Amino acid sequence: MAATKPTTPPSLQIHPLTPDRWPDLEALFGERGACGGLWCLFWRLPHSQWVRQKGAANKKAFRKLVRTSDPPGLLAYAAPNRSAGAPSPRARTIPARAFPHS
Repeated sequence: MAATKPTTPPSLQIHPLTPDRWPDLEALFGERGACGGLWCLFWRLPHSQWVRQKGAANKKAFRKLVRTSDPPGLLAYAAPNRSAGAPSPRARTIPARAFPHS
């Protein structure tokens, strides 16, 4: 059996999600908002509100959050101008979705 050559993971650059990086987030998430219209709001909103505005309204709400607050998350780039991930690691109080009846 031939030995496999180890691969080197891509180097990542991490940047705050600021308004000027919004087009990169859109490119990463695609038309559907990454996963069925989530737009990083699943844990930030009460379930009934998230369902009501799923899709385009969530996108609009998240874009407003990006424009009007401290960066709500990060963008990871695996290559120049190619976003590869968007974690949202913020210190929070209890998230809206922590309780099923919120």
